[in-house]
Amino acid sequence: MKTATLLALLACLLGGARAESLQVGLPGLPWSLQAEADGVKVRKNGPSQDGNSAKLMVTREKDGLTFSVYMEKMPDLKSAKDCRDFYWKRASQDTEVREDVTLSDSRAFSRVEYEVSDFGGMHIVQKHVHAYLWKDGVCADAHLIMVGYKPSNHKALDAILKSLRFVKTPGGLKP
Repeated sequence: MKTATLLALLACLLGGARAESLQVGLPGLPWSLQAEADGVKVRKNGPSQDGNSAKLMVTREKDGLTFSVYMEKMPDLKSAKDCRDFYWKRASQDTEVREDVTLSDSRAFSRVEYEVSDFGGMHIVQKHVHAYLWKDGVCADAHLIMVGYKPSNHKALDAILKSLRFVKTPGGLKP
């Protein structure tokens, strides 16, 4: 018992604290989207009133991270790439100036990555990464924003992206 307590304390002191498991899902679905992130504060988590969409939003003050997941029923779309193309087309119509835009696809998700360096007339570097996922006619947009981004922060963003996965939730998520 003393050894286990000592190991847990040591892990926390060395920065190996366990990440919090976050889930977002739609009513009636036997699965949800799960991600892991440490040191976050949940700002919003739950479905819309009509149950066709849901949103999770968390923040982490220590490094200026905002992580959100928006998911909605999109029965006409058939892949993560379809979801990315649909949402990215809509987002590209706004006036925000995006720099170094990169689109890519992997087995896990389709991705858009870019930087915004001018926000409300102030020079603040923001890194944006969108991971688009699809399952059973539902699209999910996992959006990470890091204000004051430095290349050394990329590991933190990648850790969250690598943790994204669909998990079974028999009976659906409870409100």
